[in-house]
Amino acid sequence: MKHFIYTYSEGKAPRNGSGIVKTVRIYQVKRNKPEFVAEGSDTFVSEFQLVMQVAEKNKLLPKKAFARNQYGGNMYGNAWTLERAGIASFTRI
Repeated sequence: MKHFIYTYSEGKAPRNGSGIVKTVRIYQVKRNKPEFVAEGSDTFVSEFQLVMQVAEKNKLLPKKAFARNQYGGNMYGNAWTLERAGIASFTRI
């Protein structure tokens, strides 16, 4: 199982109504040391949804981690279900 930590930040809302820019930086823990692996930003998404988008774009997890349910959403919609499935653990710092 892979272990990751991530930071999450929100920018200031612009006046044009385009939404608050949310940013995550993902680090993989290898030999008890964090190594930066990816960063991404988006608007109108939840925190863990953005983490999963960045992980998928940068191929940090196997394809089964991004499986979809019958409604089109991620089967693993939070860190707890990913860890329970034995795929990866994500911790926000």
